[in-house]
Amino acid sequence: MKYDQSKPLLILIQSTEAPIRQFLEKGTWDRLCFTLSQYAKDFKVYYYTCDNECMQPLMPEGVYHKHASISSKMFGVGHVLYYLYLILSAFKWKKSSFSVVRVVGTNIPVLPLVRAISRKKFVISYQYDWAEGVKKDYGGVKALISNTAQRFAIMSADYLLCTMSWLQDIAIDRYKIKREHTTVLPNYVNTEIFKPSSKKEKQIIYTGRLHWSKGVDLLIESFNKFRRSNKEYRLVILGVGDYLDALKTRVEDEEAVFFVCSLPNNEVAEHLGKSEIFVLPSRHMEGHPKSLIEAMASGCKCIASDVPGNREVLRESKSEELLFKACDSSDLYEKLCVALSSQNRSQYEFAIENYNPTNCFNTEKETLLNFIDR
Repeated sequence: MKYDQSKPLLILIQSTEAPIRQFLEKGTWDRLCFTLSQYAKDFKVYYYTCDNECMQPLMPEGVYHKHASISSKMFGVGHVLYYLYLILSAFKWKKSSFSVVRVVGTNIPVLPLVRAISRKKFVISYQYDWAEGVKKDYGGVKALISNTAQRFAIMSADYLLCTMSWLQDIAIDRYKIKREHTTVLPNYVNTEIFKPSSKKEKQIIYTGRLHWSKGVDLLIESFNKFRRSNKEYRLVILGVGDYLDALKTRVEDEEAVFFVCSLPNNEVAEHLGKSEIFVLPSRHMEGHPKSLIEAMASGCKCIASDVPGNREVLRESKSEELLFKACDSSDLYEKLCVALSSQNRSQYEFAIENYNPTNCFNTEKETLLNFIDR
């Protein structure tokens, strides 16, 4: 394979929680492919993931998929093999000049060793308080080691890209990272795809994982009550997860609630574009909730639980009246009623102004170029 020698090398490392096969299963590969293509405009990209097979045919031009030749589906073993692969790869990176390492996520504990071997500059994204999320969602041994793993990852950063200011504060206060070594860079929204349709329908929608921590059961419970006096409305739940069967048992009117499996990004955008109301009922926290800002760009009236991540987005978009108390289905019902009469356009305007992909990628590109070894 012939590599483009005219561009700097971007060594892009994906966390163990985001293999390509998972993006394909969830229908979000188009989104990731767009992201990779943006990097490839200015860099030749080596894309490292924990997948156990080569996904090169899926890669956009200028992106080269890297994966371990030996892998395992046994719990935990695959992660260890991926870590060993990154450590061995670091010896090769050491020989390459005009390059920088970009890490997505903060749950790879071997990053200090990888950085020491490669002698490269590491730009790491802090998108979600993974350590706290693991403690609340899973517990067990994983929870016991999560903070140490995240600490190792964050302290490996020469520069930290935080998707929200509250994550930047955690990096500074909990992990003692100097403020000048961090910046806030939010997730982008592809506004060419996510936009309002010409006519909104009487539709309430949720998009995302079907996991208990996402609070979709609260949404169904609230909708059951809402539907009794608003018969023209339907609820669409778009996503996959092991909580699907449990959620179906909570539905009162099966003709009014539709469960849709994973869809390609453009079809998700179509559903959002024609929906009047979007709800993100997370129980604990979000990083920078991409589904929420995609819904805002699609012209939905967006309701969200009052948790870190959601809270900041709704406050900054001047729509706090659509925040509901986390885990409180009665308050969510009240906010559904508030949304009916809301004429709020501030959410849409906020998304278009702040999450334009061109602005977000230009900012990131400038940051990465500052850390290129020459």
